[in-house]
Amino acid sequence: MLCEHCGTEMERRDTLICRPYDYVGPVTMKVGAVVCDACGWHVLPIAAYDALYKEFLRQVACRLLKLPLGEFVPESEAAKILGVKPQDIYTRRGPERRKILDLVWSLEFYGSRLFHRRSLQRYLETGDGGFELNP
Repeated sequence: MLCEHCGTEMERRDTLICRPYDYVGPVTMKVGAVVCDACGWHVLPIAAYDALYKEFLRQVACRLLKLPLGEFVPESEAAKILGVKPQDIYTRRGPERRKILDLVWSLEFYGSRLFHRRSLQRYLETGDGGFELNP
């Protein structure tokens, strides 16, 4: 395969890639890629992007579990804070058709979904419930 940028022959090999994510910082992992040694261009398979995203979600879950449990509220209380019915948390809304669930930090705990109180407050203020999850 020839590089689209410089025309040099590309080689298939494992390479270390780093993808910055908001709130957790860079996620680094080794993936199979097609690499151009001349210009440094990488071609990654879709599976590599999926693996990076899964690693991001794993890091988010690990960091959420380190936060004090008292900072989380059950679904019913989260709905009251947001001023919606509990089922509305899971419903696509607005022009972007995004769920509130996708915009606030939450975790599953013994079969129940718990929502981070500060994340809910940020969602009400800014429309995005994310905040830095330090390691």
